[in-house]
Parts: sequence; structure tokens; C-alpha cells
Amino acid sequence: MFIGLGLSLTGLRGGAADTYAIAGFSPKLVFDPKADTYRTGGSASTFADLVTFTRAGNATYVDATGTLQTASTNVARRNHHVWNGSAWVNAGMLVEPAAATNLVTWSNDFTNAAWVKDLGGFAITTGVSGPLGSNSATTLTANSNGSRIYQAVSGLSATSIPHTASIWIRRRSGTGNVNWEAPGVGLGAAIALTGSWQRLQITISQPTIWYFGIRLATSGDQIDIWGAQLEAGSVPSSYVPTTVSAASRAAETVSIAAAKLPYSATAMSIAMRGRMTYADTGSGTELDFVNWTAPASNIIRSKLATNGGLTGGIRFEQFFNGTADVAVEASPGSYSPGINVPFSIASRHGSTFINGAIDGTALTVDLTPTSLPNLSATPLSLAFSGGPMIIEQFAMWDVDLADAGIEEASA
Repeated sequence: MFIGLGLSLTGLRGGAADTYAIAGFSPKLVFDPKADTYRTGGSASTFADLVTFTRAGNATYVDATGTLQTASTNVARRNHHVWNGSAWVNAGMLVEPAAATNLVTWSNDFTNAAWVKDLGGFAITTGVSGPLGSNSATTLTANSNGSRIYQAVSGLSATSIPHTASIWIRRRSGTGNVNWEAPGVGLGAAIALTGSWQRLQITISQPTIWYFGIRLATSGDQIDIWGAQLEAGSVPSSYVPTTVSAASRAAETVSIAAAKLPYSATAMSIAMRGRMTYADTGSGTELDFVNWTAPASNIIRSKLATNGGLTGGIRFEQFFNGTADVAVEASPGSYSPGINVPFSIASRHGSTFINGAIDGTALTVDLTPTSLPNLSATPLSLAFSGGPMIIEQFAMWDVDLADAGIEEASA
């Protein structure tokens, strides 16, 4: 296990001099946004010096109090917190390599006429405590059994593609059961709510028009709601607030310049841990964790795949002039689709081998490579593609840690 200086996790090996060391080898590069620790060439560095980060516009993240905050253009979301069941904990740096557009208008103003209230409607109270602060949420009190609130979102592609609806919600009083609802279309069984905020989501394929709505089962039931979102794709992304029209968040990129990387023509080892959000779409590349690609198909890459019988299998790839060598998990893989799924992976790369490890277990080494790809002049990208990812730690060594080392690094 490789962790940041000053953290309280246990189970380390490698000596007290460097808590990032594995098998006695200190990494030549450390990118640890969770601990705010950065190194290159074995020397202390800074986030801005080590990493190039881009995002054309604002994006939201959650702070230590569970309050939604906004990061401005090209400011990384390094202190993103997630709920661990009892407290908000710093998970690391939230990265979203794909842009997103919230198609719902007036996403947090449920009094607006864009939101139709029918089948009895609701008594509405605004300014209650919510995820955006003390006055950010809305309370709905059902006036009858089956009261419904919905918004029709038109102008979508005529081709049926996945769209994901999400909303933060909690029970205030009563049974607190809700249904996803659309006029004339039932979208699922009753969902039992708790008194804590949770983000409900549903993904369906529906052409042309999408009805975003919820229905309360029982007259007098009260729920709090906040932050409705409808976006293309199979997983929810970070909240994009809207008013009179749809609004977008730009894609993000995270790269490390070649001069900062410990490239070795002999052997290298790589480790990364964090959290990922993904759905099983049957893709050979559901997520790219690490993408180090030069011209003429010279590549070192680690990714998550859901094609074939995989639901969440890790592939470690090494291409030399277009010839691929791969260490890959057997079906179904180590991970299951979901939101903020923890992952920990490591790999070793040499001119005659490639192997990977997942959560402390090494795969079967591939001994067919004939050369390492020349990536000495190529930048490396993190969280290159796919759904939202939280980077906790990333490290590189200019040596082969062997299978025991990558098992330790990913434990």
C-alpha cells in the first residue's frame, strides 16, 4: 500500500524514511492530491509545477462540511469529499474527463412553472437546509395520494440513447416513498427514503422527449429535494446548476509533462488508487486510468473494461510500434458498476514482461513483450476517459517492483 505522508493508515512496508516506498524503493514521482504531496525526480514539488490541469469553466465539488462549492476555470477540485456513512471525508481530486450538460431548467427552483405539479400537487416550502447550504433545498408536502411533480425536456436526439436523471432527496416525515414518474410512463417501483440526503438516479433510453418527475405515494408525506439533473450518458456527473436554460460543465484534463516523468528504457512500475463511477455499457474502454501514448501506437495504459463477460475488469496494456501485450483479469473482473467505487491498481513494465495487480493480487505475467515503448518525450494523462473519477494517489518508479511489489502497491 502506498499512502501520503502524515496519513494515519497502517500496514505499510518500505521503512519510516519514506511512507511511499515499496519493496525498499522510493517512487521517483508522487502525485497525491489527497495529502497535498507532490514529488518529481525524488524531490518535493507543487501541484502547479507537476501537473497541467484544464477545464474551461466552473465545476462543483463537496467540501468538508458536505456543502457544495464551485471551483472556477482551470481550478482543480482537489478537496472533494464523499460521505462514508458517518462523516464527510476527503477523497482526493475529482476529475471528469467528459463534458456534461444539465438539460433540466430551473434545476433547483421547484416553484417555477417549468415544474408541473399535478394529481393534487404540493404545498411548497423553500429555503430549508440542503446540500448547497442552510437555505438551498425545498420541502414538498403531498396534497393527495400520488401527488406528482415533473418537467418535460424536449428537443433530444430522435435516436434512443441513454440519459441519466438524478436528484438529491430525503424524507422529512411520513412514509417517504417516492416513484420516478412520467405522464403515462411508469419508471419503477416505490423507493423508500431515509432521513439522510441521498442522490437518486435512473438511466433509461428514450427518444425525443424525457419526462423528469417524482411522485409521492401518500397524502401528507413530506420530502426535501435539491438539484435536479438530466444528462446524456449512463452515470450521473457532478451537479450543474441551471436557471432559464440548460447549462454545461466542460471536460477536464490532467497531464504530467514528459520532463517530470521517471521514464526508463529498462523497467518502470506504476500505481494508482481512488474512486470511479461507471456503468456496464459493454465497452472495451469504460474508463482510462492511465494513458501514456506516443505516435506509431507506442502505449502504456491501464483501463477498465466491461465488454464480453466483464462487468469491471482491469486491463494493463503495453504497445510497442503497434504490437500489443496485455495483462487482463478474467471475467467478471474485480469491480462492480456504481458510484464512487474504490479502486487500487499497480503495474510493472519491461522489455520482456508486463503485469498488473488489483487490490493486492497480481495477475499472470505476460512474458511476450520484446521491447518497451519509447515514451521518453511523451506526457502522461490521468483519468483520461470515462465517467467521474477521484484520484487519491498516483506514483511511478523507474525500476521493476516485481509481482510482490505491485501487490504491495495496490493493497
